[in-house]
Amino acid sequence: MEKLLQGVLKFKSLVRPSLLSQLEKLAHKAQPRMLLITCMDSRLCPTSFTQADPGDMFIMRNAGNVVPHNQLFGENQQSPLSERAALELAISTGVKDIAVCGHSDCKAMDCLYHMHDTTDKEKQDSETSWVSSWLRRYAQSSLTKFEKLGVPIDGSSEEKDNLEIMFDKERDLSDVDKLSQVNVLQQMQNIRSYGFVRNKLDEGSVQLYGLWFNIGEGEMLLYSKTRKRFVVINKETGLSS
Repeated sequence: MEKLLQGVLKFKSLVRPSLLSQLEKLAHKAQPRMLLITCMDSRLCPTSFTQADPGDMFIMRNAGNVVPHNQLFGENQQSPLSERAALELAISTGVKDIAVCGHSDCKAMDCLYHMHDTTDKEKQDSETSWVSSWLRRYAQSSLTKFEKLGVPIDGSSEEKDNLEIMFDKERDLSDVDKLSQVNVLQQMQNIRSYGFVRNKLDEGSVQLYGLWFNIGEGEMLLYSKTRKRFVVINKETGLSS
């Protein structure tokens, strides 16, 4: 808490003066153009690696950047799930882009990957864990998709919406990191399962992207449909990949 309070004081003295005029304009109205869905991992700082300003984007975070599939609730069923509410709020306020961002060494994906490879005691503990229950119910489809790959380094998987993925041999990703990338694609599919989002995507007024952050290298990767893999974002790749 001490570090947090010191940070607030530093913000007040060094950052607030230059930011105040912008904040005054945003005090009663903001028009964010993006919804970023990412993991709650403490090593991810979305406004830092995107250099976003206040008011630029909504940020929704949970364990594993998971968006439960609409089939779990039914199109017309009113669910109190926060992820569904976040999607509705973002769409209703006119966002133009939605991005799902996974990352390396994701503890939620590690938990999901090893969920069925445990001792009886660990299995019993996982069954009473809220995190395990959350992942078992809402992220199992990511593990199922991953297992269809057969786990080869150059394996690929293709679904009906054309979200195919291949892994670069040069990157030597761990199985958990591969699962994390597959999970991003699965969440993109899950987002499309909501009719109010799918309609916007189909008409082209909203775009959907997959991102993956390599923590150790400080590199952000973007999923490329044409190259069927995540590629490092730079001036050459950009959004044209």
